[in-house]
Amino acid sequence: YNLTYKDANGCETGFAVEIVPNPIVDNTVAFDTTLCEGESVTFSLNLTAGIETPDIVWKKDGTEISTDATIALKKVTSAEAGEYTYEATNRGCRTEGTFGTLTVLPRPTYTIKDVDVVCAGESEEIGLETLSPATAEVEWAPSPSLVSTGNTAVVTPEQDETYSFTISQNGGCKITEKISVKVAQPIDFKIAANDTTICENNVGNLKFGLKIVDGDVLSYEWKNEKDEVVSTSSVLKFSEKEVGTYKYTAKLTSEACPSVTDDIEVAIVGVPLVDTVTKIDYHNVEFVPNENYGEAPYEFKVDANEFSTSAEAYVTYGYHTVVIKDHNGCMSSYEFVTEAPDFEIPTLVTPNGDGVNDAFISDVIAEAYPDAVVTIYDRFGKKLVEMKGNEAWDGTYLGRKMPATDYWYEIWIDEIRKKYVGHFTLIND
Repeated sequence: YNLTYKDANGCETGFAVEIVPNPIVDNTVAFDTTLCEGESVTFSLNLTAGIETPDIVWKKDGTEISTDATIALKKVTSAEAGEYTYEATNRGCRTEGTFGTLTVLPRPTYTIKDVDVVCAGESEEIGLETLSPATAEVEWAPSPSLVSTGNTAVVTPEQDETYSFTISQNGGCKITEKISVKVAQPIDFKIAANDTTICENNVGNLKFGLKIVDGDVLSYEWKNEKDEVVSTSSVLKFSEKEVGTYKYTAKLTSEACPSVTDDIEVAIVGVPLVDTVTKIDYHNVEFVPNENYGEAPYEFKVDANEFSTSAEAYVTYGYHTVVIKDHNGCMSSYEFVTEAPDFEIPTLVTPNGDGVNDAFISDVIAEAYPDAVVTIYDRFGKKLVEMKGNEAWDGTYLGRKMPATDYWYEIWIDEIRKKYVGHFTLIND
């Protein structure tokens, strides 16, 4: 532009004027910025288009820091905080202003509380042990088992669970953390014992174990009635031998849940004994138990026969073993012998009805060997009769009296595997 100046006297003078564009556009409002330590930001001036790049000067709190149109602040610290101003010069036209104030907030520092293993259903406090600065805030992610109390929370988990929370500083500087809580289940167990009543003669290497229904066991402890620790494993080796009752307590300890206990009583009982075997007759005997041993009622078994509640039994001649069993199932054995009885065979038969030697057979044979086979022959070897040991021959054959003479007999007793042979005299009136 050419400018002309004319005074009152009509004198004129002139000069040329050049208008230079403002190098900065739309930077009349300050851009205040708040960052967290460690974050990054870029400050840029909005330069006027179509002109040469102006001379730029950036200042922070009055101190020159850059001559670029843009400054990039990476991973800022408190040293970068302050007021940022600029100067832009285009062909002698100078513009200056405040770009904005950068506030750098310290990133929150904290320590997380150590978390112990929690028993299912029990409460535990989790969260921060320390937190700085004091203006920092904690927000917990919702969970049905969590109640927030600020920097900490009370949790009541039923199983392993992870809880999340966010730490922020004036709405920024957000840090998300997680706390995992391990949950122990309460111990549920019982002592595994098929039978706690043990016969004195059957103690052996008895062991009692544990059946764990639920929970993780940290340690085991067995104590006797004297409060002595007798085992620290899941198995109790029962070593008592004397008759009596013994009590043991099993204590199982968990990492977090209360210890639990269970008791067991083991009774060693005496075995029943057969005191004597009484002979009722040739084949029947009675077993008499010793009243000081075992517990009634009793059962008896002879040799390979089945148990019976009867104390009497029919036995053959020879060696036998009787087993007695009492109410507790305890057993013992007793050996006895039933002697085969001796007997006399009559040498004279007089069937006259006087009650003496009226028939051929021995009363002992009739009672002791009723199944014996008796055969009678005449003097010529003719078989006259074959009968059992409990039968008698009256000296007749086919209803007729046999003549008075000598007769031969043969007696086979299978029970004792023995044969008797001899003769007798028959006298008929």
